[in-house]
Amino acid sequence: MRIVFTVILITSLVLVILIPAGLVIMVFDLHPHIRISGPVAGADIQRARQILAPLKSSQEKSMALTSLTISENDLNLLLTYGLTQFADVEKMAFQAHLFPETAVVYASIQVSDIFPIKWINLAAAVHLQPGKLKIQQLRVGRIQVPDPIVQWMADQIHAKGMDTPRYAHAISVARQIQTLDIDKDRLTLEFQWNPLILATLTGEAKKQLFSSEHQKRLIEYHNYLVKLSSSFRQKKQSLSAVMKPLFRRAVENTALSQDPVSENTAVLQVMAAYVMNQDLGGFLSPDIRHTVSSSRPDVVFVLYGREDLAQHFLSSAAITVLASGKLARSMGMAKEMEDAQTKSGYSFVDISANEAGIRLAEFAVSGPVNARLMQQRAAELSRENQFMPDIKHLPENMTAEAFQNQFNSPHSAAFARIMHQIESSIDACHIHQN
Repeated sequence: MRIVFTVILITSLVLVILIPAGLVIMVFDLHPHIRISGPVAGADIQRARQILAPLKSSQEKSMALTSLTISENDLNLLLTYGLTQFADVEKMAFQAHLFPETAVVYASIQVSDIFPIKWINLAAAVHLQPGKLKIQQLRVGRIQVPDPIVQWMADQIHAKGMDTPRYAHAISVARQIQTLDIDKDRLTLEFQWNPLILATLTGEAKKQLFSSEHQKRLIEYHNYLVKLSSSFRQKKQSLSAVMKPLFRRAVENTALSQDPVSENTAVLQVMAAYVMNQDLGGFLSPDIRHTVSSSRPDVVFVLYGREDLAQHFLSSAAITVLASGKLARSMGMAKEMEDAQTKSGYSFVDISANEAGIRLAEFAVSGPVNARLMQQRAAELSRENQFMPDIKHLPENMTAEAFQNQFNSPHSAAFARIMHQIESSIDACHIHQN
């Protein structure tokens, strides 16, 4: 998806530079041609996972020949789902239409909130050629881009991308495709699955998530958290018991680094990894992994006496600082819709913990001033209800049938009312005051 965004942005810049100033108006539009859909619904996320399930099951089969057929509707769902992870879905939208041997992709991108003419609308015809797809027609606004310019831009982006390990490995994965067929309303691809390539790509992606400087922060906070945990006498500890000293440490470190956003990010990531029992070493360069404390004190962190709430709170916070609050909310909602089909049931208590974690994380990384203010408030915490609201009156363990009867769907007025109640109770927490 990032490659697509890069192509679009570079295309726009080149056109603005090359065409006469009088024609710039032909590039921009008053309205988007593609409807901006907003946050992805939980049911859509579940469907996207179902579509990609064959890829997941194939990971276990060395060099297995795998076939995947995607309908036009499902392809558009996957495009929207991918968009939530890399961009603001309220400012960008994609839509694809499939024809024999051809896919036509439309995009609308908001480039300004101020000027009346604030949208760029693009259309590209992608033709199936032996062994590859090729963009043969590209329209930006009302301007048809000459094919030689389109090809030159594609070559430049590809050459630049091959200098980066992540892009190069992604191309390696794409080259495993053996056959590709585009028919009306359906795309089918068959590929030779090589788990070694996936493992390499995943490892490289992990390394690129964190700079060497940030890896050192993660190690420092992790080792400090282990030391704190070792000092507790009781196995169960409130999350506030470690948040307070960790953010005090973040205040001290910020005095040196002058980067409160990065310090807060590292604290939340380390806490999430700890409560989710994730190995931090997988995100670190081999030459510094030995500096990570390998001990694991027998301590469980809880919120209102529940380990699962601490996990919901911190995993949502970690997703927010790594990607976005929108993605964290979508994933949390999808998880609860899945739980409604099982014994655990739909839980607004879990949703409350998710939202509290998201709101705290958004506060923690929303700029240097807010980041410092959040550090100071977190460093003074003494009670859980200062950052996580009361959960007594929230319904949970709801079956799918019970949820349907009471709330109908996540888009109903009844659902909106209980979400407003949760958001208001989070607003009232001490850490979010004023």
